[in-house]
Amino acid sequence: MGKLNSILADECGQGMVEYGLIVGLIAAVVAIILMTMSSRLTGVYSNLNNQIP
Repeated sequence: MGKLNSILADECGQGMVEYGLIVGLIAAVVAIILMTMSSRLTGVYSNLNNQIP
């Protein structure tokens, strides 16, 4: 029982999990921003393409 308690009390990987969650949240926010801005970006690139001879 003592070994099980020491395994459950070990918090070595906790920091990495938190960093992983933060990176995942940032990636999700960037993906949402890109999805909402996709029509505007398409228009900008279409205009640039039409102006270049």
